[in-house]
Amino acid sequence: MSDETELEARLIAARAAGPLEPLTESAVARARQLFRLYTPQPDQQTSLVQLARLVLDSFRGPQALAAARGATTNEARELLFEVGDLTFRLFQEPFAQDDWFLIGQLLTSEEVPVEGIQATLEPGELAATERGKGELHFDSVPPGRYAVRLMLPDGMSIVVPEVPVGQV
Repeated sequence: MSDETELEARLIAARAAGPLEPLTESAVARARQLFRLYTPQPDQQTSLVQLARLVLDSFRGPQALAAARGATTNEARELLFEVGDLTFRLFQEPFAQDDWFLIGQLLTSEEVPVEGIQATLEPGELAATERGKGELHFDSVPPGRYAVRLMLPDGMSIVVPEVPVGQV
């Protein structure tokens, strides 16, 4: 059974179990995307997929309050996500016209960069370029909401589910 067929079977079973709100096409599309995110990739050695949680968003601090009062803020943004004893730091800056440049780095609890990571932005399957010391660069990213999948050398996969790019 394919992943999408399995997902559809689960959705149908959930609907049959009791009264639910009607499913919209966008809800089904998002469910499919999340199902793919949390499903280990075929080339992974293990099936360990962990979800990172947001712990800091530079747009949600005092600068964000200043912006709400009419003050201007810098468009650069920092996001920090944690999973276990690892921290994923993601910076974003305006790139060209409406596109954004993202730099990410996965760090241990001792602030040591984790190297040899493969990373993709989804949807769109935009792959990052690793540029030494575990820095991951995504060039020309259109504004939107993305998920980041980090594949570590030991086979573990980390998913950062909601990354707003160029949006508050």
